[in-house]
Amino acid sequence: MEKRWVLKSQGDPEVASRLVADLRINPILVNLLIQRGITTFDDAKRFFDLR
Repeated sequence: MEKRWVLKSQGDPEVASRLVADLRINPILVNLLIQRGITTFDDAKRFFDLR
C-alpha cells in the first residue's frame, strides 16, 4: 500500500510571530501548533498542560 504525505499550509505569519514571542519556542514548532488549530497562548498552555 502506498502512503502519501499531506502537506498543510503555513499558518498566519502574525499569529506565528506572536506565539513565538509568547512561548519562546522554535518557529517550526509554532507552525505545527497552528496547523493543529492552536493559535493562542492559552490554547498552547492547555495543549502542553503547563501549570
